[in-house]
Amino acid sequence: DLVRYGLKTPARQFTISWAPSPTATNPPTILDFGTSTNGQVFARRIGEDSVYGIALADYQSLPSASWEMRDRQIWNFEASDVTRLTIQQNGRTVEIARETNGWKLAAGTNWILNDSTVEATVRDLSRLKAFSWVRHGADKLAAFDINANSYQLTIELKNGQKLAFQLGKETALGSAYASVLLDGEPWIFEFPPDIYPSLQFSLMIHSP
Repeated sequence: DLVRYGLKTPARQFTISWAPSPTATNPPTILDFGTSTNGQVFARRIGEDSVYGIALADYQSLPSASWEMRDRQIWNFEASDVTRLTIQQNGRTVEIARETNGWKLAAGTNWILNDSTVEATVRDLSRLKAFSWVRHGADKLAAFDINANSYQLTIELKNGQKLAFQLGKETALGSAYASVLLDGEPWIFEFPPDIYPSLQFSLMIHSP
């Protein structure tokens, strides 16, 4: 019956292996996925006779390439270690520096700064995690409207390290696609929608 369900030659197969352990006895788990019909996709675990049907939406949410399973944690640092933020947007550059009594704009900058919301957003960004990976490679940036003129935020730490990301077009969830440099190439991801509003409010240039 495997042919009937598209499982004789599966459309996709996942092999889940376990780290070596003196107490582990389970062999690798292999899952096959076959054809789709009536809103479900047929699936089978190797070693079992049963064929299952899973929701098409659940199947579509599974990764189709190994790079999609990369750890979604982009970076992790202490918010108190941030010394400077540099915003580049619409041809303008705004610098915000941490001082003993809070965040201050560079002299001559015409922009209203809300100190508490900046600090809260920095805390969120210090644990930045991709909502999902979308693509990787410099040749993929244009499709997401990420270019030299895109919004960019650079975060400078006490040790001199600089971390940066760019934003592109809007996602279906109302956030934005973003790009960050990892392992020497741009990785494109969906910016987490739960912190995107605070980024818009506190660290985007709204004045003319």
